[in-house]
Amino acid sequence: MPGSFTQTAGTAVADTVSDAAAPNLSATWTSFPRGATATFTYDVTVPVGIATPFSINNTATADWTSMPASSAQSTPYSSNDGERDGTGGVNDYTASSTATLNSSSAAVTKATVATSAPSTTGTNVTIGEVVTWDLHVTLPEGNAPSVTVTDLLPAGLQYVAGSAQVFTTAADAAAATPAAGLANDFAGTMPAPTISGGASNGDDPVFTFGATSVTADNDSTNNSFVIRLQARVLDVVGNVG
Repeated sequence: MPGSFTQTAGTAVADTVSDAAAPNLSATWTSFPRGATATFTYDVTVPVGIATPFSINNTATADWTSMPASSAQSTPYSSNDGERDGTGGVNDYTASSTATLNSSSAAVTKATVATSAPSTTGTNVTIGEVVTWDLHVTLPEGNAPSVTVTDLLPAGLQYVAGSAQVFTTAADAAAATPAAGLANDFAGTMPAPTISGGASNGDDPVFTFGATSVTADNDSTNNSFVIRLQARVLDVVGNVG
């Protein structure tokens, strides 16, 4: 951010500190005492609308010279005489380091919210019973060309076709029975999903949303939505005790 590049610590105070050529920032010293240090800070803004996930590399490079300016002396003992200034080859007075800024990752939590048989309790279910789950999905801010959520159903369960619901507003989530845990409206745009899979025992239902945008407002509390779906406990060998 313009004006944010400053020296904040160190015993070697820079003669010039400039962000005039931003995004390239620079600092210069007439001399840098041996053992001295210099620390700089600055602020940056990730571009609005950047595609997620992303990785941005930030590299700092230091070049220095072996002699005061304009004082390099030639020597008859080497063809590589003169001042070392980091320009390459034997002029190796240069060093660099890179830090990488990564976008936050998507996160999914799954919770059982209801079962259909009054004779069972908790997650102890019986053959033919329908189990309702909520998938709470949180996305990083930015633009994703495609969002796909896959519910990994174990053998012995089959997705109930047509049972899926997607909640993007807190009001709709609160009105569901039972209520879905969505504290804030999803801030962004997301198309209705295409649902595939889930047609047989243990077959995973897949929700493909396509291009999705999450508003870049630096607020992680409004980056979530909920998928609610049901699966039936099948009468198969693995489910018979």
